[in-house]
Amino acid sequence: MMDLDHALLSAVLAYLDALAHYALCFSSPNIRARVLRARPILSLYIFPQTLSFPRDAIHSSEIVADSLLPGWRTSHPLPEVALDNLHVSLSSRPGGDCQKGRWKQEWVDLWRAGEGSGLGRFQEEAYGPIIESIVAALGFRERFGETEVYYSAVPLLRCCPPLPPMEEDARRGITRPKGYAARYGVLTTRHTDGSYGHPTGEINFWLPVNSWAGGTNSLRHDSTPWAGRESSRTLTLKYGEIGVFYGNQCQHETVRNETEVTRCSFDFRIIPGSFFEPDYYDKNGSFSWKSGYWNKLALQ
Repeated sequence: MMDLDHALLSAVLAYLDALAHYALCFSSPNIRARVLRARPILSLYIFPQTLSFPRDAIHSSEIVADSLLPGWRTSHPLPEVALDNLHVSLSSRPGGDCQKGRWKQEWVDLWRAGEGSGLGRFQEEAYGPIIESIVAALGFRERFGETEVYYSAVPLLRCCPPLPPMEEDARRGITRPKGYAARYGVLTTRHTDGSYGHPTGEINFWLPVNSWAGGTNSLRHDSTPWAGRESSRTLTLKYGEIGVFYGNQCQHETVRNETEVTRCSFDFRIIPGSFFEPDYYDKNGSFSWKSGYWNKLALQ
């Protein structure tokens, strides 16, 4: 009877999307055990974890430092340490609407500028090997039987520098609009990726390329979609580590960076082939296969 039940559950699950699988796992311990037995890939969505990648072989921090801090080699022994002080090179000050860190556009422009851009070099030299190391570490094929994965074609670089207290504005006689204080220096306001139209099969991957991320310079995410901010944990990682969590449905955010270190990090998303929806279409057309948002990696 148990084998029959298992076969029936597996057949039913084949018709459900990742979010339905995920929700079932939180209905009862017994159902979670049975769902995980039938679809063990769900463990990647339920349990946040930290991975490592071969930092000595994949020089992601060096690529970012070369793009954003030309000449860093003359004063710093390690690129990740140089990036800790990226804020020293900031030519503009926070001003106007600080929500989502729009004033840091100068770094985004540097990162994407020209044919030999940092983004282009990262995609050519580092991004593929990082994806492959993640796939191997998590055992997508060996543990979960996946034959392919899909990953974000363009990884996003975020820079979150320390900011001086707002009292400095008051001393300079600068007044700000109502609600400004709550947004001051916030790079990522509280949200889920699903609320922006991302497909529910995504798993989030987040890695710093400066020396460390933690405390107020890092990202926080809730433990489940229902647990609330009190369940939130801060990603504490050093260069060479990658945080994994289900940001598609779990709220996440940043706060004003009160450390003395600029956090530089990449975030991207991976969907196991068994949860990928080739005909998925969001209202903006931004996160679909047809839009070019995804690359495919066949697993040998």
